[in-house]
Amino acid sequence: MKQIDPKPYDQTSHDALIKLHLELMAFAVAADYTRVAVLKIGDRIDDHLYTINGQTFKFHDASHRSVPNGVELCHAVDRLMMGSYKYLLDTLSSYSTPTSPLLDQGVAIWTNQCATGAHSFSNVPWILAGTANGFFKKGQFVTVGTGAMPGGKQDGVAGDPSVSGVNKMLNTLLTAAGVTKTGGAPTDNFGDASLPKGIFTELLA
Repeated sequence: MKQIDPKPYDQTSHDALIKLHLELMAFAVAADYTRVAVLKIGDRIDDHLYTINGQTFKFHDASHRSVPNGVELCHAVDRLMMGSYKYLLDTLSSYSTPTSPLLDQGVAIWTNQCATGAHSFSNVPWILAGTANGFFKKGQFVTVGTGAMPGGKQDGVAGDPSVSGVNKMLNTLLTAAGVTKTGGAPTDNFGDASLPKGIFTELLA
């Protein structure tokens, strides 16, 4: 951290900086300092420079397909991010609890802010690892969030079917974490009032 601190935007330190944050997150949860930790890599207009296969580019430009091989470059960045996600999962798994690795006591999630540079929310993946102490099923690929939306708009706004699942995903995660309604019923009413309520029962063990 001391080596990186004087030059926080040095591109050569990017991977090490991410890993330090992930290690800090895992340690904070293991020490019961916090129950929730979030790391956002990049910002809304992500101008981070990557060099992949000899091509240097801004991720934001690649997401808008304004550089050659934009799709392939975004896929390559996704693979890099999956490597960081695996690093977090391995770090969480390295902590033991009386019943199972720390990873299985909670859930570690990888997702994107938007699907493409056009700011669409269509088919945004959510990858969940860990069962939240048996709350979630393992080894599933589930397509959810495809219900109709009010307004009939398209492309990342009210009519986008993937947006309709955001409330349900957040409600499902809250319930997994033990946040319930008065009386113990699952949390099903968190989020934007215009979006469908409920939880994703498809994910439950």
